[in-house]
Amino acid sequence: MTDGRLLRGQARRAQLLEAAVRVAERDGVAALTHRAVGKEAGVAATAGTYYFPTMNDLLAAVLTACTEEFAASARTGLCSIDELAVCLAHYLSADELGRTTTSYEAYLLAARRPELRPAVKLWLTTLEEVLRTWTSDDTAIAAALAACDGLLLQGLITEHPPTADQFAAVLHLILD
Repeated sequence: MTDGRLLRGQARRAQLLEAAVRVAERDGVAALTHRAVGKEAGVAATAGTYYFPTMNDLLAAVLTACTEEFAASARTGLCSIDELAVCLAHYLSADELGRTTTSYEAYLLAARRPELRPAVKLWLTTLEEVLRTWTSDDTAIAAALAACDGLLLQGLITEHPPTADQFAAVLHLILD
């Protein structure tokens, strides 16, 4: 029999994490505070500190949540380079732009905050696993990872982000 307190605690943590992702997507990683998350979730400002004691814990959870969505989609049916390209281009669509921006903001923070690096490595590891579908060449994998990150970052700041066809062309050039 499951303890009701445990289930309530898991639900509260999920509620706070969802609120944190919304705050970060809407206002940026710099706006992410326990107070802002509590307000977004409709709970006391201090509620989040029980589940995420430090801001780095909260940031890592947000980054992991964003990355796990990609990991789930990548592991369930990206059978071709063109399908991966469509997935990557989708991250620059209006529906996903906030989440992608949040991911890359946290990604860059990991350069200064080593405790965030495991969450970033989840993205790299997942994308590497997908790319290994088409090659075992470590140099090609490194080039494709760099190309994907580069195109996504550029897509965040340009008026016309890369399309699925552009992602596909770059990936085919590297992996074929």
